[in-house]
Order: sequence, then structure tokens, then C-alpha cells
Amino acid sequence: MQQYVVDWYVKAEGNCLNFIRHNQRVLRVESYLGLADHINALATEAGVRPSVTLILRSSFIGSLREMQRNFQDAMSKVRDFGKPDLFLTFTCNPKWNEIKENLFPRQKPHDRPDSIARVLDIKQKALLQD
Repeated sequence: MQQYVVDWYVKAEGNCLNFIRHNQRVLRVESYLGLADHINALATEAGVRPSVTLILRSSFIGSLREMQRNFQDAMSKVRDFGKPDLFLTFTCNPKWNEIKENLFPRQKPHDRPDSIARVLDIKQKALLQD
């Protein structure tokens, strides 16, 4: 099941990247011409041939622009609420009774990631309410 989900995720992300690659004009990438000119100038200065530049949208997960946006969002929360004084790490234990009770016979916890995620979410919400 997990391999199936991973395969479909990779396929969907590949389709998204292909769409971005083939629709740069539709995505109004020409507004980033200054960025493309800068990259081409750096490549020329380094003595390498510049390749095709693809601009990812800022919401593309894992892109530098998305990470920068998330950082700016986090810093705005620090500005509004102050520096954090407590950092909690909350992990899931596959031996929790709530997880074991929802398994079928001969099933292991890693066979039911949906159940694990649901139990973890419930326990996190309970912790935050305390």
C-alpha cells in the first residue's frame, strides 16, 4: 500500500513538473526575465553554456521560493507573538493501544499508516489542549 501511494505521488509530481516545463509562457514567467538574465550572466562569467531556465511557482513544495516564503511566515509569527520559549517534539509509538486495537489479525502497524496518522493527530490535539 505504501509503495502504491509513493509511486502515485511521484507520478503526480512528475506530471506537475512537466506541466511547468511546457507552460512557462502560460505561467507568466516572462516577468522573471531579470532573474533569467542574471543566471545567464553568471553562467557566461563562469565560462559554461547556460541551459534552459525553468522557474517554479512559489507554492511548489521543496522549491527555494517556497522555503523562503515559509521562513518569512515563521518570522512574522515571531514578530507578532515573540520568541518561542518552549519547543516540543511529539513522536508516535506504534505500540500504543489505540493503534494495536485497530489492526487486523497478522497485521503490523506499518501496514496501516492511515490509522497511525489518525491516532497521532488525536494525541497531538489532546496534548495541545492540555
